[in-house]
Amino acid sequence: MDGTKTGHLNSLAVSGYCWTIENSMLVEGVHYPQWESNHFIVSNYHIDGDLLFLGMIYSEWIDDSGVVVDTDYDDKPTECDVYFTEGAFADDQTLHAAINSTAKPEFCTWVWADPSGASPTDAWNATYLALDHSDAVSTSTDDNLMTIELDEFYGEIDWYVSEGYFGFWVELTIAGQTHQCDTYSSSDCMISFSGVDEYYAVWEDGEIATLSENGVDICSVTCDIEITRFGVREEDTLAGTETITIQ
Repeated sequence: MDGTKTGHLNSLAVSGYCWTIENSMLVEGVHYPQWESNHFIVSNYHIDGDLLFLGMIYSEWIDDSGVVVDTDYDDKPTECDVYFTEGAFADDQTLHAAINSTAKPEFCTWVWADPSGASPTDAWNATYLALDHSDAVSTSTDDNLMTIELDEFYGEIDWYVSEGYFGFWVELTIAGQTHQCDTYSSSDCMISFSGVDEYYAVWEDGEIATLSENGVDICSVTCDIEITRFGVREEDTLAGTETITIQ
């Protein structure tokens, strides 16, 4: 309540800890005199009774001359920590019951070490649904081919900030020819998303991914397409629609 921070920061050689609230965000700052730098952490926050939900957006290192040295965005934007007022709960069982019965704020899909057992890894059990785009294909090289959305939803699926190398990619095979679809402008097929993400990209329930030709006539009339791989980040894939007819 008085702004005092207790915990591991007290054991470090820091000249002070401070915090402020700006635009519904909590900004924490620590000065490290030995490095002549300041570390700021910007987080979404929400207070519900004796519980504080905190979800980091990004952190920034700024030297004593005011130059930004480094900025790191959180690659798990929908996962948050929960803190509680000291002495407010008699035991862990009471605390866990309070967390489980409290509605999470919009910025928090998952709670770190959630007492309910829910985990961000559950999101990888989601499946996707591919549908023929409402636009008709033609001999042009910029046709919208299909839309893809989450079918079974287990919480937002997040990927790294770049939305490029660590983003979505789909491998399509048509009449024995394979095309790669991703967010790069150099690919045969581009993927665009209906959502708007300010700091990071999140594929969420109801958001539509559209696959479109990018300078290559992939399908001109009616095509049977096999989705041979659907990737989210470089090493992860999702199950879902395997074949689709577009026209």
